[in-house]
Parts: sequence; C-alpha cells; structure tokens
Amino acid sequence: MRTAIRKCALTVLMLYLISVLAGCGLGNLPDLLEHNLDRDTESEDEQKEKPVPVRGGELIIPIPVPDTLNPLLTRSRDMINFFGLIYEGLFEYDQNMKPRPCLVESWEVEEEGRLWRFHLRKGVKFHDGSLLTGEDVVFSFIVLQQGNLDSFFQKGLASNDNIQKIEVDLFDVHTVNVYLETPINNMPDIMTFPILPKKIYQSDVYMMERKDDMNFIPIGTGPYRVSEMLLEDGQIKLERNNDWWGKRPYIYSILARVYQDEMQIKQAFRSGEVDLIDITSAVTDPYSLDDDTKNYRYLTRSYECLAFNLEHPILGDIAVRKAIAYALNRKDIIFKVYLNNAEATDVPIPSDSWLYDGASRIYDFEREKAIKLLDEAGWIDLNDDGIRDKIIDSDTVELKFTILTNEDNSMRKDVAELIAQQLRQVGIAVQSMTVPWEEFETILLDGDFDAVLTGYYLDMFPDFQFMFHSKAIGNGLNNFIRYRDEELDRLIDEAAVLYDHDRLAESYSRIQRRLVDQLPLISLYFQTASLLTNNRVHGVEAPRELNIFRNIEEWYLQP
Repeated sequence: MRTAIRKCALTVLMLYLISVLAGCGLGNLPDLLEHNLDRDTESEDEQKEKPVPVRGGELIIPIPVPDTLNPLLTRSRDMINFFGLIYEGLFEYDQNMKPRPCLVESWEVEEEGRLWRFHLRKGVKFHDGSLLTGEDVVFSFIVLQQGNLDSFFQKGLASNDNIQKIEVDLFDVHTVNVYLETPINNMPDIMTFPILPKKIYQSDVYMMERKDDMNFIPIGTGPYRVSEMLLEDGQIKLERNNDWWGKRPYIYSILARVYQDEMQIKQAFRSGEVDLIDITSAVTDPYSLDDDTKNYRYLTRSYECLAFNLEHPILGDIAVRKAIAYALNRKDIIFKVYLNNAEATDVPIPSDSWLYDGASRIYDFEREKAIKLLDEAGWIDLNDDGIRDKIIDSDTVELKFTILTNEDNSMRKDVAELIAQQLRQVGIAVQSMTVPWEEFETILLDGDFDAVLTGYYLDMFPDFQFMFHSKAIGNGLNNFIRYRDEELDRLIDEAAVLYDHDRLAESYSRIQRRLVDQLPLISLYFQTASLLTNNRVHGVEAPRELNIFRNIEEWYLQP
C-alpha cells in the first residue's frame, strides 16, 4: 500500500470512537462452569488483587454514522474497529503489529515466493450457520481487486498488479492458492481484509448495487453477530456468537449507539451513556484527571518529519543535517505542542512494530554535539551576529533556511516556531513559511523549498519505496525530497521480495541503519491515541490502531 502526505490538519489526531460497557450479571450455571474452565490459573495473591472475570452484561460503544455496512467498502477507521467485532480476515495483527493466523490454520510459500497456499480453519461458521470455504475468501478478494471502491482495504489490492490469480485448490475447498508474478514481502498483511460469505453477498455487482443500503445486515465469522439493526433508532445490537471458533467472550452483548459527530461522542462518554471512547491523546488530559477513567494509550501511524530539499546548497551537506538532528529537542516539542502525547523516533517505523530496530534511535538532543559537527564542517560565526557563516566560492554564506508548512495545520506551525528557536541556539537561522495546501503541494512538486515540516499516515506494513527509492522521484509527492542512494535502493529492492520474517526483519534493520546514517530527512515522532474506559471495564490489553478490540474475548464488566 502506498501512503500519501496527509492533507488534513493534524491539530488533533483523528478521533476514533470506541466501545463501551454497561450492565453485567453473573449469568446462569452453565456459564459459571464455563468461566471456571476458561480462566487462567493465578496465584492466590493475584486473585485477591484482580477482580474475578464475570460473564454477562452489555458493552455500550459509540460509532459514527456508518458510511456503509459492508466492511470491504468502508473508508472509516472507526467503522473498521466496529466491523472487527463481526468480521475476521485470514490474518490479524498481534500487539507487535505482526500478522498472526486468524481464519487461516497454516500456509506454505512455494515456487520461490510466487505461490502462497493458505489452509483455512475447518468448521468455522458464518453467523447464518453456513460454513467458511475457500470460495468466500476468493470472492472477498476479487471484490477488493475491482479497483472502483476507494475503500480502506481495497488500497492494497486494486493497485497490486503483481497478484496474478487467486483460486480455490482443486483438491480441497478449504485451501486457497494465490499466484504472484514476483515475490512480495507483505502477503499476510494483505490477507487481513474481512472475509464475507459469498452465498449472502452473491457477486461484486450485487455488492456495488447495495453499497449504500443501510438495511443490509452484516454477516461474518467474528466473536459477535448482529442481533438487531435499528439504525432508525440510532443503534445496532450485537450478541455473543456462541459458535465462534475462538474463546467464548465474557460479555454477552454489545450495543453500538450512533452519534452524529465527535462532540456528541465526547459528551456521551462524559455523561456515562457509553463506557468507552477512542480518542486522540492530545485531548485526553481532562479525562485523565477523572479517577473513574482508565487510559490505554497506543501509538498511531501518524508520523511527522522534517524533510529536506537535498539539492539545496546547504542542506545537501550531511554534516549540517546531522547537526540539526542533534540540536532538536523533540521531548520539548512533544511536551509543549502534543502535551506529551507523541513518541520520538529516528525512523518511519513506530516502536510497537515487529520490524522496528531500537538501535536506530541515535539522535537524542545533544547541543554540544551539534555545535561540534558545525564547527568541524567549517560553519562559524564570522561577524558575531549569532548566525554561523562559511566561505563558499569566495562568498560568505549564512547558515539559514526556510521551513515550509501547510497553513491549515496549527500544530505544525507551532512546531516550526520551536524548531527555529532551538536551532538558533546553535547558530542556525530559520524562518517559517505557511501556505494553503494547494500551494504547499505545488511547491513540493516543483522542488522549490529548503525544508518542509510534514507528515504521513503510514501503513501497518512499512513501505519505504515511495518515500526514499530513486524510482519514486517524479511520481507525484513520492520521494519529493529527490533522494538518491544506490545502497538504499538496493536494500529496499532486496526487502521487497523477502517473505521469510526473520530475513525480512534483518533487512529492515539494515534499511533503518542506512537511513539514520545518511539522514535524508529527520524523523520527529509518532502521535499517540488513547482508548478510555470507565472503571467497570476490565481485561483490556494493549489496544492497537484499527484494532482497539484486540482481545475483546477477555473483556468483562464489573461494577
């Protein structure tokens, strides 16, 4: 998947709307027996410290007005979280954002990476009682390949002409074969899309005709099934799927209440109408003061960076770029602008990713080191005006440049001002310039800038080709910094065809080390978001972006 520079103002990270819990009960005797069998063994002290999980109750969650009730068609990240209760893919993400088996039981990679053979779990039932087969996987896959959906899950397939064919195995209806022209490194990530029953949805044409039908009842294989569709009353009722192949959830039902906007959702959480909300961490401070609120913070894929025009006569010097990196106090920026709701990084991979190499985190704030690098590079203050200079071709050149930002992003404007203040401390003069997005985009395409403060919403699987590969130069805003490095090109090309996870992790480590060594841009931070719950909600563990209900089967309600 290719990501694009975010146009939206990142004044606050996108609000995500989440789940909420309401009543709970002890349930009947069979459920109590089931609970005793399911519960992990704990020490007596641990049992005293932790509440005992209780079966029953209703979780109340807020959702926005649905853009569609078909998970393959949605463009809403809030609805993706909601649909995750109902639908499943062949793979899902674990807490390290690494794909793990879900509806797939096992798989093989053959023909030197050009054939992926997926063996489905047998006996898995859709909510209508029909059995999952390879036909359902192929059907869902083909729908996403149509290329006319403009949906979240479609992005990874519609533009991927490397996928030649997908079909059910001739000898086993529970085996699906995917044929590729050349090997790719993110096939399990691609196969995280929801699987829909072909028998119900019938055809891709039928799905297109009904994509806006709000009476269409979602049917998946997930831990919860739709029991009532009452959109005219502003709610959708889910009940526990007792035929689910996984561990039976403690919570019996989930009530999704529909709200018109984010302000209504915030008010609903404050008033106790819902028990849970998924929200940008930058606006969670009022909630964190409440003793009745639990805050589960997680990293988003919202990434910010200071990118350079590498053809600039000053910023093309790697010594200057490294000095800038050491002169930046990102902790101060995060505290003052993001209220400590971001995490500093040196690479475009968040620290919760299985591909992240912690050894790449090298540019902590060291002002003296920045000063030393500039001194060694010949940048000194020749006229005692506080700005460093250098004699270049008999001309005296001041160490100064302009940072470009888009004017609809107030946070970036604040960050640019702080960067200018910090760099002035080491003798670098910085001006900031803000322009409307349309002009911002044109300037980047033309290469008429010194440096730019911008951001990306990155994919779950890191794709460095569009940002740094020399082949991406001239392709819209891909590699707009015009970075050319034969070694990094080679490393990126090598990683693109690796499918063994151990080798892939090693390859991505080499890429990260190359990036921090050459520093074509300065990675600043990833923003965080928070899953907030009231004190009745228990069992929540490590929610992740697009997967806030990651361990929903372990959640339980207790007054």
